Amino acid sequence: QEVLQKNEQRLQMIEKRTEKTERKLELVDQRMQERDKEVENSLIQLEMERASFYLRFQNVVETKEDDLTDIMAETIAITLQREKSEIINELDKVYRVYTNYARRLRLPREVHIRFA
Repeated sequence: QEVLQKNEQRLQMIEKRTEKTERKLELVDQRMQERDKEVENSLIQLEMERASFYLRFQNVVETKEDDLTDIMAETIAITLQREKSEIINELDKVYRVYTNYARRLRLPREVHIRFA
């Protein structure tokens, strides 16, 4: 009889510990989910910030020996009414990118411009 009572007490203590552990796990899980959301939001903001320094141009005709930087700097300079040399100094990378849209419709590749 005493052994049964001791076993029941042990069982109750183990159940209490299990409940405490489960609560702690739930809290940790909740914190992890919050952190995941924070990380995801900050990643999205970083991507948006990075994308804000790019300009994309479509339907810029390709020639065999085109100086893409020069052509794009001239186009931007005319649009912004600034000196071409100023624009060239602000350009970091100018390159062409194949997109599914351009490939599907047989258009020239997109021009991406990254500013310094």
